[in-house]
Amino acid sequence: GLLLLTPGFVTDALGFSMVLPVTRMIYVSLAKRWFEKGIQSGNVQFYSFGGGQFRQPRAQSVDKVVEAEYTKKEF
Repeated sequence: GLLLLTPGFVTDALGFSMVLPVTRMIYVSLAKRWFEKGIQSGNVQFYSFGGGQFRQPRAQSVDKVVEAEYTKKEF
């Protein structure tokens, strides 16, 4: 039972700490730094949700062609 309650207390404490202006500024600066590093390195991908459909971002290189062969097996 303790293992089930612990995540709730941790997330409650984290959420309450975001209400306080001092800790909120710390979280904002950490998030900005994390996003800046991710964007500069190209590791952050943005996904958009619109029209009820999930769309992934466009590929960085559209001229990448993959050639393959296949055989159709009948069962």
